[in-house]
Amino acid sequence: MSGRRLAFVVLSALVLTVVFGPAVASAQDDIEMEPEAPAPEAPPPEDGEPAAIVKDPKLAKKLATAAAQFAQKGDSSTRRSKPDEAKGFYEQASVAYSKAIEAGDDLNLYYDLAVVDEKLGKLDAAVRHLRFVVAATANVKADIKKKAQLKHDDLTMKVGLVTLQIEQDGTTVTLAGTVVGKSPLTESLVFLPGSYTLTFESDGYQPKDVEIKVEAGSEAERKIELEPIKIVVAPPREPDGSETTVEPLVVKAPSKLPLYIGGGITVAAFGAFIVGGILAVGQHGTFVADDSTRNERLDAQASGQNYALFSDVMLGTTLVAAGFTTYWYLFKYRKGNAKAAESPTTSPLAPTMSKVDVVPWVQPSASGLSVAGTF
Repeated sequence: MSGRRLAFVVLSALVLTVVFGPAVASAQDDIEMEPEAPAPEAPPPEDGEPAAIVKDPKLAKKLATAAAQFAQKGDSSTRRSKPDEAKGFYEQASVAYSKAIEAGDDLNLYYDLAVVDEKLGKLDAAVRHLRFVVAATANVKADIKKKAQLKHDDLTMKVGLVTLQIEQDGTTVTLAGTVVGKSPLTESLVFLPGSYTLTFESDGYQPKDVEIKVEAGSEAERKIELEPIKIVVAPPREPDGSETTVEPLVVKAPSKLPLYIGGGITVAAFGAFIVGGILAVGQHGTFVADDSTRNERLDAQASGQNYALFSDVMLGTTLVAAGFTTYWYLFKYRKGNAKAAESPTTSPLAPTMSKVDVVPWVQPSASGLSVAGTF
């Protein structure tokens, strides 16, 4: 804004403040702070009730007078070929008229607001405002209504009208994020010539974008139907032909290897015990023989003691190996075979029972430790 234009606006505000008092000054402050008033036909917020508008006929009259003053200044700037300056005055006039309509109930002001919107190039907004005057059955001057009808007919040839028939009531229609209405729409939407993308949203339905092309003087009708949101309930999965069964716990039969090792050690140790005993007895015979020399007796004594010690060690080894083998057979092998026999499934890794079981045992009638097998 140029310095000359700014000075002119400030001077106008001061004049209006002196003439119309503090109310007009307050209206002027509001006009400067808010660039554009909401459209009168805008739907109420969805998340609550709209704020109640306090009606003040006196303030409304002063605001309307101030708006007329701004409109006249805009016309003056237009005649002097100052479009930017004129636009600023027209925008302030539009805001003042909108606030005057909110503060009062004068429907005639919609015509004045439409005239200002036309000068701003907002033909679609002008047509919507003229509809209020044309459709009014009371509180509108006859001459204003007649002029509103003529201007409405003229402007509708410069814009496009789109009638939307939406199957789902309560569908919100938005344009570039701005709500333009909610179904059912009682009037056609007004657009300047061009292409637009409307978004339709409704609870329980898939959002839908629809592109429309509008030409000057055209009237179009579009039927909109939204698709319900599909709720997919996954059915129970059918088997794919291959039965999935839970493998039963397979109890494997214990290994026979400890039995073989224990039995082998028992037999070998017992044999060594016998051999050691025989050698010890032979050395004892040499030790007690009458014809043995002193050195032979000493050698026989030392060898006999060693053989006796070896024989004792082998006897102990025989007892330990026999005890381990007996324990493994009674508490591990036999009980393990019983559990494996009760198992519903035999593991392919389980060893096969042989027809011959070697069972080590101590025969009481034997002179030493004996091993016998059961068949």
